[in-house]
Amino acid sequence: MKIANLFAMLLATVSLQALAQIESDYVPHLQRNSDEQRAFEEGCDTNQLDINLCSYYDFKVLDEHLNAVYKRLREQIRNDPQATQRLTLAQRAWLNYVETDCLYQNGKRLEAGSGWPADQNTCLSAHYKARIALLEQFLR
Repeated sequence: MKIANLFAMLLATVSLQALAQIESDYVPHLQRNSDEQRAFEEGCDTNQLDINLCSYYDFKVLDEHLNAVYKRLREQIRNDPQATQRLTLAQRAWLNYVETDCLYQNGKRLEAGSGWPADQNTCLSAHYKARIALLEQFLR
């Protein structure tokens, strides 16, 4: 088994444990565009395009949630410039890592097939769920 697959399984385990708490604490309201809404109404599994659209919407919800948690944490430490700088640097490094890791796991878009967007969204979502759970631990 590839190391990337093991890592993905680990992230999924951590993510599943944290997901119940995440979903109960924060339910962002993001309106689906017409294509996302159609795919959602059809069950998100009719064809590859629908799978891609639904996985992207799910990722957008997590991105919105992560941004909200990050902003709350920055607000919490706003009076400590060193902590604020460390958080900013850590978040930038984490984003770079996630981008690089998902590129490693899924390859480049132009070298992949029609399932690449769903694979990429799934990879990003797993990382984002874990990051949300971690950052929420620092909130008072």
